Amino acid sequence: MARYREPARDHPPPPFPAWLRWAVTLFVAVFVATHALYANLVNLLWLSDVALLGALFALWRRSRLVASMMLLGVVLLDGVGWTLDFLVGGLTGWHPLAATRYMFDASVPALVRGLSLFHLWLPALLLWMVRRLGYDRRALPAQTVLTWALLALSFAATTPDRNLNWVLGPGHVQTAVPAWLYLLAEMAVLPLVFYVPVHILLRRLKW
Repeated sequence: MARYREPARDHPPPPFPAWLRWAVTLFVAVFVATHALYANLVNLLWLSDVALLGALFALWRRSRLVASMMLLGVVLLDGVGWTLDFLVGGLTGWHPLAATRYMFDASVPALVRGLSLFHLWLPALLLWMVRRLGYDRRALPAQTVLTWALLALSFAATTPDRNLNWVLGPGHVQTAVPAWLYLLAEMAVLPLVFYVPVHILLRRLKW
């Protein structure tokens, strides 16, 4: 079977604006330094944090594959889920997904909470990048494998109070099923529910 190659575009897109590349670079530098100071660099295993780092790489390298992968990883999880939980929580005090309670916790440093607002703009940035570069259909299997690796690492590195990528339970540690079974279920659900629909939509849009 012939190896698949993504078709080249007639006119390769020009580099992304220098001001944007440097602005995101500065943000990421502050973000990583803040995590190292206030939390722990293991927090960078969060899928959304990896997407932020991947977006920076794609900005500099104009990588269709990486930008497409990162878009699959955040457009529903962050663009819809995190944003909805944040807005509803801010307006009513009730967090339907229990994902953004820390944003309203005064014990969490204001700088950490402020930097976490990247969840709001990162999906839009990646949508713009992929619209400009084109969608690479290899993103679905590549992002799935990356997600499996990150979930496995999170499971090995996390603690109940940290619960990286919710590998121990949805917002809290679950005890309904064995931990390994829940992890396998999460590995199946994330690609099927959150990545595949976006992949299909982008393919139909012929981005």
